[in-house]
Amino acid sequence: MTFIDQLIKLNRGEIEVKGILLPIIVSLMLILILVHEFKNKIINIKIINDNIEKRTYLGYSKIFKFNDFNGFEIRILKGNVEDYEYLYLMKDGKPIITISQTYLENYYELKNVISNKSKYMSSSYGMLDEVKDLLTLK
Repeated sequence: MTFIDQLIKLNRGEIEVKGILLPIIVSLMLILILVHEFKNKIINIKIINDNIEKRTYLGYSKIFKFNDFNGFEIRILKGNVEDYEYLYLMKDGKPIITISQTYLENYYELKNVISNKSKYMSSSYGMLDEVKDLLTLK
């Protein structure tokens, strides 16, 4: 029985809400994860002089000055096969731009330019912070 069939039966009163609650929660979580990935990690970055432009695949574009940021953090996310590096340009303790080794071929080139234009900030970043970032649509 498909999800749509379950919704139709729910509308007719043939099944209870609790029978369809889990598929709804799972669907909402998947949508939230996809929106987060598209908005924050699948991006195009362009650096010109002291400016950095972030353009998402959803069409959103914004230009920042490197002076707008307090610095950058590097976070290593563990994967099954290998670890993945993420660079976060930070302002007031919040990540504004996320640059991912996973999604950008020229990640290390961007990292070198950013490290020359901004200061490195170390951080203690845990699983709770990752979940909070996932649930926050910036």
